[in-house]
Parts: sequence; C-alpha cells; structure tokens
Amino acid sequence: GIGIIVLAGGTTAGTVILARIVNKYLDISTPYALLFFDLIVVLISLTEIPLAKCLVTVMSLYIGTKVMEFVIEGL
Repeated sequence: GIGIIVLAGGTTAGTVILARIVNKYLDISTPYALLFFDLIVVLISLTEIPLAKCLVTVMSLYIGTKVMEFVIEGL
C-alpha cells in the first residue's frame, strides 16, 4: 500500500515524509531511506521491546522495503 502511495507522489506522514525529503535532496531511493528511518525507530524501541521482537520487526521492514521497491521501480 505504501508503495502505491509513494508512486503516486503522496505520503502517509511519519517517516515517509523524511524518506521523500532524503530522496529529493540526496538522491537515495525512497524505500531504502524509509527503511533507514524505520530502523532508527526500532533501535530506539529496544529499550522497551525484547530483542527477538525487534529482529522480527527488522525482517518484516526489509521484506516491506523490497516489495515497495518492486512496486515503485517495477521489474
């Protein structure tokens, strides 16, 4: 869903806005910029969430990034 929104030029607020700004000024792909900012949030949450749950979160973020990249850039 986020891939379609980003492809259309929109955002869902939050870290997507930061990712779009980084994409515009630093020419880093939006999905990987979004992954970077989401990983920062996960690292901060390590103070409250167990490591095992954070690792599952990181894996799902990576899979989501790859799917978003496929939606935005195609084959």
